Amino acid sequence: MKSKLEDKDLTLSFKQSGFGNKDDASFWVPVHSKIDSKIRDDLIIEINNGNGGHNYTKDIIHELIHVRQYLSGRLLYVRIPGDKGQYVYWKSRSLGKLDLISYRMRPWEKEARKLELLYWKKYERIRKRKHRAALGRR
Repeated sequence: MKSKLEDKDLTLSFKQSGFGNKDDASFWVPVHSKIDSKIRDDLIIEINNGNGGHNYTKDIIHELIHVRQYLSGRLLYVRIPGDKGQYVYWKSRSLGKLDLISYRMRPWEKEARKLELLYWKKYERIRKRKHRAALGRR
């Protein structure tokens, strides 16, 4: 499968925002534009800082997993002109309207939650090792 990175410019932006509601989630958004006959993907990850005590690193890991799913072509969102809904494809299979699929049942979310935990544990091991080394301990 051809990577979405081939023949494209890619910009990944991070944005913090306080949505005002501690239950609002962080999210990522692909923004497509065509400049000089090249498709440009601007991917924006928005992190909710209105969620007190929440771990931003975990949010970033989770959203980066979705970016990887998208760039690999496994996750695709489609809007149909004249239709207010957004349709989703996972691993080339149509799953229907996004808003009709419960968050917990979305296969790309299940994968992201599983990988988030794996990557988070790796991150914590490295962070603690570096912290101990900085303090002169092993």
